[in-house]
Amino acid sequence: METNMDLEKIAQGEGYSDFCHMAQDIICEITDPLGACGVCRTVQPCHEPDATESWCENCEEPAVTSVLVIAGLI
Repeated sequence: METNMDLEKIAQGEGYSDFCHMAQDIICEITDPLGACGVCRTVQPCHEPDATESWCENCEEPAVTSVLVIAGLI
């Protein structure tokens, strides 16, 4: 599993000031968890909180991991 994704860049790309604020919204179910593809490195919306091999719509590989898993929160 790829774990060196830049969670701060993902959060800022989604309009948050930092990953902590994005994680807080996700954990409180205000928003669906994002995932990051370990193959093509794209950010993907609406994944299960514990996703580790979800389907990537961009590169069509089962390589999307939830940002909560990447951060070690799940």
